[in-house]
Amino acid sequence: MSVSNKLAPASLEWALRHLALEGDGDVFPVPFEIRVIQDQWPSLKPKLENIDITNHLWQSPRSVLVPRDEMSFRRACQLDPIDALLFSATIYEIGKAIEQRRRPANEVFSYRFAPDVNGALFSKPNPWEQFWQEAKKRAEGHAYAFTLDITDYYNQIYHHTLENQLLTCAVPTPHRKAILGLLSRVSDGVSRGIPIGPHAAHLLAELNLVPLDDLLTLQEIPFIRYVDDIHVYCDTPRAGQQIIFTIAEYLDRSQKLTLNNQKTERRTRGQYRDHTAAMLLDNPINAAEQRILKVIRGRGGGYTRINITDLTADELTNCSGANIRAILEEYLRAADPNYTRLRWFLRRLSQLGVPGGVDFVLEHLEQLLPAIGDVASYLNAAIGSYTGDWPKAGKGILRALEDPIVEKNEYLQVVLLSLFARIKELNHLQDLVQSYDDCSPAARRKIMLVAAQAPAAASWLQVKRATFGTMDPWQRRAYLYATKQLPPDERRHWLSDVRATFSPLEEAIAASASAKK
Repeated sequence: MSVSNKLAPASLEWALRHLALEGDGDVFPVPFEIRVIQDQWPSLKPKLENIDITNHLWQSPRSVLVPRDEMSFRRACQLDPIDALLFSATIYEIGKAIEQRRRPANEVFSYRFAPDVNGALFSKPNPWEQFWQEAKKRAEGHAYAFTLDITDYYNQIYHHTLENQLLTCAVPTPHRKAILGLLSRVSDGVSRGIPIGPHAAHLLAELNLVPLDDLLTLQEIPFIRYVDDIHVYCDTPRAGQQIIFTIAEYLDRSQKLTLNNQKTERRTRGQYRDHTAAMLLDNPINAAEQRILKVIRGRGGGYTRINITDLTADELTNCSGANIRAILEEYLRAADPNYTRLRWFLRRLSQLGVPGGVDFVLEHLEQLLPAIGDVASYLNAAIGSYTGDWPKAGKGILRALEDPIVEKNEYLQVVLLSLFARIKELNHLQDLVQSYDDCSPAARRKIMLVAAQAPAAASWLQVKRATFGTMDPWQRRAYLYATKQLPPDERRHWLSDVRATFSPLEEAIAASASAKK
C-alpha cells in the first residue's frame, strides 16, 4: 500500500483549528499570522495540500532564552507559522501510532494524545493533578520513594533514538523524514534536541522515553512518570540506589542523558505522603488567595475562562484589587520568590479576567520578569474590564523596556512589546518608532505590528519601505500587514513591484491587509 508524501486535507484543517484554539506553542505570544491563515484559508489550503513533506524546506525558527526564575533560563523556539501548521498536521496523522506504544495512563500521565474536533491535541483532564493523585496512592504501598529528573531533557534528546522509535511505531517514511528534517533545522544540524515551545513536540519527547518505561516495566520496578519527572518505589534505600543506577546507566548508554543530581531525592513513606499532599493542595499563600481560589472552585474549577459578568457581588469582592495586591506582594516579598507558583496564580487571574491586579503588575514589572509571559496573558485577559489609565500603563511598560535585563533578553522585549500591539489603548507609538533602529529584529517586528493599528504611522511606514528587502521573514510579514495604513494607490503600486518575491504566506498577508483596509 503506497503512502502519500502529502498531508491529508482533513489533517491540515484540524491543524488550523489546533493553532487557532491553542496557539503555536506555550512560550511566545500567538503570532498574527494564524489569524491571517484563517482569513485566507481558501487560497492557502490548496498550496499546503500540494506540499511534499518529505522534501519540504523547513524554515529556521526564532530562538530565544526564556527566564525560568531570576537565575536560570531555557532556550525556546517559535516555528515559522506555516511550518507550525505542517508540523501539527504531521503529528496529528501519526499520533495514534505513537500513543499505542506508550505505557498506560496510570503510569505515564503527561501529554496523552487525544485530539478532538475543536483542535485540542491532548487529553482534557488535568494530568498533573492525576499524576499526584496516583503518587498519593503509591505512597501507601512502599517504604521509600525516589524522585528523579533528567538534566535539560528536551535539548538532549538524541535524534537517532527518536528515529528508531518512529520506526518501531511504523510511522510512514514521509512523516519520519519530515520530522527529522524539522529537528535538523531546529538544532542547526546537530543530532540532538527537539523544539521547546510547539505543542506537537511534546509527543516526540514522550515517545523518546518509551524504552525507559518499557525497561522499568520489564524489571518490575514500580514507577510513575510525568515528562522527565520519574518517581520510583521500593522498600529499602539500597533497593532504591540500585534502581537509580539502572536508570542512570540506561540513559547514559542509550542516549547520553544524565539524571539531575540536585533533583534526585529519597523520601520515606511519611515524607512522600506529605509531599504529595502539598502538591495536591491549592496551597494558597494567604487568606486573600484562598478567597480567590474559592471563587474559581465555586465556578467548577478547572482552567476554562470565567466571564467576569457572571460573578456575584461577593465573588467580585473576593477578587478585589486589594486582595490581588496583597497576594502578589506576599509572593514577591520572599527572599527567593516561588515563580512557578506565582505563574500559576497569574494564570488563575487570567482565567477570571478581573482587572484588580493590572496596576500592581505594571508597577512591578521588573520583579515579575521571570513570569512575564503569564503577566502578558493576564493583561490581555483584563483589558475589557480595566478602567484605569492605559497610557500611563504604557509608560510603565516603556520603563520596563529600558531595564538592563530586558535590553539583554530578546524574549522579554518581544513579550512586552506585544502588549502594545494587542492593547491599542496603551498608545505610545511615537516612543516606539523612535526606538526602532536600536531594537533587535524581533522587537522591530512588534513595533511594526503596533504601527499596523495606527493610521498616524503611514508616513513612518513609507520611510521604512526602503528596508523591506533586508528584513527577515518575521519582519517582512509584519511590514506587509502594516502597509494597510498606506494610501491605497501607493500600496498597490509597491506591492506590484515586490510581489514576485512573496512566499504563499506573504501573499496571503498582503491580501488580508487589503481586505481589512
